[in-house]
Amino acid sequence: MKRTDIIRTTRLSGTFGATEAVTELPLSVPTGITFGFLGPNGAGKTTTMRLLLGVLEPSSGSAEVLGLDVARNGGEIRRNCGALIEEAGLYQRLTGLENLEFLGRLYRMSPEEIRVRSKELLGELGLWKRSTEGVGGWSKGMKQKLAVARALLPRPALPFLDEPTAGLDVASAARLRDELSRMV
Repeated sequence: MKRTDIIRTTRLSGTFGATEAVTELPLSVPTGITFGFLGPNGAGKTTTMRLLLGVLEPSSGSAEVLGLDVARNGGEIRRNCGALIEEAGLYQRLTGLENLEFLGRLYRMSPEEIRVRSKELLGELGLWKRSTEGVGGWSKGMKQKLAVARALLPRPALPFLDEPTAGLDVASAARLRDELSRMV
Protein backbone atom coordinates (compact mmCIF):
# COMPACT_ATOMS: atom_id res chain seq x y z
CA MET A 1 0.00 0.00 0.00
CA LYS A 2 1.33 3.42 -0.95
CA ARG A 3 1.71 5.91 1.89
CA THR A 4 0.12 9.29 1.35
CA ASP A 5 1.31 12.42 3.10
CA ILE A 6 -1.10 15.05 4.29
CA ILE A 7 1.83 17.50 4.65
CA ARG A 8 5.06 17.45 2.69
CA THR A 9 7.76 20.10 2.55
CA THR A 10 11.00 20.34 0.62
CA ARG A 11 13.61 22.73 2.02
CA LEU A 12 10.82 25.07 3.19
CA SER A 13 12.11 28.42 4.44
CA GLY A 14 10.43 31.54 5.74
CA THR A 15 12.22 34.79 6.47
CA PHE A 16 11.28 38.16 7.90
CA GLY A 17 13.83 40.61 6.56
CA ALA A 18 17.21 39.32 7.76
CA THR A 19 15.64 36.89 10.24
CA GLU A 20 15.29 33.27 9.14
CA ALA A 21 12.32 31.95 11.10
CA VAL A 22 12.22 28.59 9.29
CA THR A 23 15.26 27.23 7.48
CA GLU A 24 15.08 24.47 4.86
CA LEU A 25 12.52 22.39 6.75
CA PRO A 26 12.18 18.85 5.41
CA LEU A 27 8.86 17.42 6.61
CA SER A 28 6.68 14.47 5.69
CA VAL A 29 3.53 13.84 7.72
CA PRO A 30 1.51 10.76 6.78
CA THR A 31 -2.26 10.83 6.67
CA GLY A 32 -4.04 9.53 9.76
CA ILE A 33 -1.70 10.56 12.56
CA THR A 34 -1.72 13.25 15.22
CA PHE A 35 1.35 15.41 14.81
CA GLY A 36 2.80 18.36 16.68
CA PHE A 37 5.72 20.77 16.70
CA LEU A 38 7.73 21.06 19.90
CA GLY A 39 10.30 23.74 20.62
CA PRO A 40 11.02 26.90 22.55
CA ASN A 41 9.42 30.25 21.84
CA GLY A 42 10.86 31.72 18.65
CA ALA A 43 11.72 28.32 17.15
CA GLY A 44 9.47 28.86 14.11
CA LYS A 45 6.47 26.69 15.00
CA THR A 46 3.81 29.32 14.33
CA THR A 47 5.65 30.57 11.25
CA THR A 48 5.71 27.01 9.90
CA MET A 49 1.95 26.70 10.41
CA ARG A 50 1.38 30.02 8.63
CA LEU A 51 3.55 28.83 5.76
CA LEU A 52 1.64 25.55 5.57
CA LEU A 53 -1.70 27.36 5.54
CA GLY A 54 -0.55 29.65 2.74
CA VAL A 55 -0.86 32.74 4.93
CA LEU A 56 2.85 33.46 4.45
CA GLU A 57 4.67 32.87 1.19
CA PRO A 58 7.79 30.69 1.46
CA SER A 59 11.03 32.56 0.86
CA SER A 60 12.38 29.34 -0.66
CA GLY A 61 11.53 25.68 -0.92
CA SER A 62 8.06 24.28 -1.34
CA ALA A 63 5.23 22.69 0.59
CA GLU A 64 2.07 20.75 -0.10
CA VAL A 65 -0.86 20.40 2.28
CA LEU A 66 -3.72 18.08 1.35
CA GLY A 67 -1.93 17.60 -1.98
CA LEU A 68 -2.13 21.35 -2.74
CA ASP A 69 0.82 23.70 -3.26
CA VAL A 70 0.81 26.31 -0.47
CA ALA A 71 2.14 29.09 -2.71
CA ARG A 72 -0.60 28.66 -5.34
CA ASN A 73 -3.55 27.25 -3.38
CA GLY A 74 -3.51 28.99 0.01
CA GLY A 75 -7.20 29.89 -0.10
CA GLU A 76 -8.29 26.34 -0.86
CA ILE A 77 -5.98 24.97 1.84
CA ARG A 78 -7.45 27.38 4.42
CA ARG A 79 -11.01 26.43 3.40
CA ASN A 80 -10.17 22.79 4.12
CA CYS A 81 -8.16 23.28 7.31
CA GLY A 82 -9.33 24.51 10.69
CA ALA A 83 -6.88 26.82 12.37
CA LEU A 84 -6.23 28.21 15.83
CA ILE A 85 -3.06 30.25 15.55
CA GLU A 86 -1.96 32.48 18.43
CA GLU A 87 -5.02 34.68 18.98
CA ALA A 88 -8.41 33.08 19.62
CA GLY A 89 -10.21 35.67 17.46
CA LEU A 90 -13.44 35.51 19.46
CA TYR A 91 -16.10 38.20 19.44
CA GLN A 92 -16.40 39.16 23.11
CA ARG A 93 -19.91 40.68 22.82
CA LEU A 94 -21.35 37.55 21.22
CA THR A 95 -22.33 34.39 23.07
CA GLY A 96 -20.36 31.21 22.58
CA LEU A 97 -23.09 29.87 20.35
CA GLU A 98 -23.26 33.10 18.33
CA ASN A 99 -19.49 32.97 17.74
CA LEU A 100 -19.86 29.50 16.22
CA GLU A 101 -22.98 30.46 14.22
CA PHE A 102 -21.16 33.44 12.72
CA LEU A 103 -18.18 31.33 11.68
CA GLY A 104 -20.47 28.60 10.34
CA ARG A 105 -22.15 31.12 8.06
CA LEU A 106 -18.73 32.22 6.79
CA TYR A 107 -18.03 28.57 5.94
CA ARG A 108 -21.44 28.44 4.20
CA MET A 109 -22.68 25.70 6.48
CA SER A 110 -26.46 25.22 6.62
CA PRO A 111 -28.26 26.54 9.74
CA GLU A 112 -29.10 22.96 10.75
CA GLU A 113 -25.50 21.83 10.26
CA ILE A 114 -24.27 24.77 12.37
CA ARG A 115 -26.78 24.01 15.14
CA VAL A 116 -25.95 20.30 15.32
CA ARG A 117 -22.18 20.75 15.09
CA SER A 118 -22.14 23.63 17.62
CA LYS A 119 -24.10 21.62 20.17
CA GLU A 120 -21.83 18.62 19.61
CA LEU A 121 -18.59 20.59 20.06
CA LEU A 122 -19.76 22.75 22.94
CA GLY A 123 -21.04 19.64 24.70
CA GLU A 124 -17.81 17.70 24.19
CA LEU A 125 -15.76 20.65 25.46
CA GLY A 126 -17.98 21.21 28.51
CA LEU A 127 -19.28 24.59 27.34
CA TRP A 128 -22.90 23.85 26.39
CA LYS A 129 -24.45 25.08 29.68
CA ARG A 130 -22.75 28.47 29.25
CA SER A 131 -23.16 28.72 25.46
CA THR A 132 -25.82 31.47 25.61
CA GLU A 133 -23.69 33.76 27.79
CA GLY A 134 -21.50 36.51 26.40
CA VAL A 135 -17.94 35.32 25.83
CA GLY A 136 -16.54 38.50 27.43
CA GLY A 137 -17.45 37.12 30.86
CA TRP A 138 -15.90 33.70 30.29
CA SER A 139 -12.65 32.48 31.83
CA LYS A 140 -9.49 32.24 29.73
CA GLY A 141 -9.81 28.45 29.70
CA MET A 142 -13.39 28.57 28.44
CA LYS A 143 -12.40 31.02 25.70
CA GLN A 144 -9.54 28.76 24.67
CA LYS A 145 -11.92 25.79 24.40
CA LEU A 146 -14.30 27.89 22.30
CA ALA A 147 -11.40 28.82 20.03
CA VAL A 148 -10.69 25.10 19.58
CA ALA A 149 -14.38 24.55 18.80
CA ARG A 150 -14.20 27.29 16.15
CA ALA A 151 -11.23 25.57 14.51
CA LEU A 152 -13.08 22.24 14.46
CA LEU A 153 -16.56 23.52 13.53
CA PRO A 154 -16.47 22.87 9.76
CA ARG A 155 -15.02 19.35 10.24
CA PRO A 156 -11.72 20.31 8.64
CA ALA A 157 -9.71 17.73 6.76
CA LEU A 158 -6.70 18.96 8.75
CA PRO A 159 -6.90 21.10 11.90
CA PHE A 160 -3.92 23.28 12.86
CA LEU A 161 -3.97 24.04 16.59
CA ASP A 162 -1.21 26.35 17.79
CA GLU A 163 -0.76 25.86 21.54
CA PRO A 164 -4.41 24.90 22.19
CA THR A 165 -3.75 24.56 25.92
CA ALA A 166 -1.89 27.90 26.31
CA GLY A 167 -2.99 29.76 29.40
CA LEU A 168 -4.89 26.83 30.88
CA ASP A 169 -4.19 25.46 34.32
CA VAL A 170 -2.64 21.99 34.44
CA ALA A 171 -5.92 20.16 35.08
CA SER A 172 -7.82 22.03 32.34
CA ALA A 173 -4.97 21.48 29.87
CA ALA A 174 -5.01 17.74 30.59
CA ARG A 175 -8.81 17.60 30.16
CA LEU A 176 -8.61 19.50 26.86
CA ARG A 177 -5.90 17.14 25.55
CA ASP A 178 -8.09 14.18 26.53
CA GLU A 179 -11.13 15.76 24.86
CA LEU A 180 -9.14 16.44 21.68
CA SER A 181 -7.85 12.85 21.65
CA ARG A 182 -11.41 11.53 21.94
CA MET A 183 -12.54 13.79 19.07
CA VAL A 184 -9.75 12.53 16.79
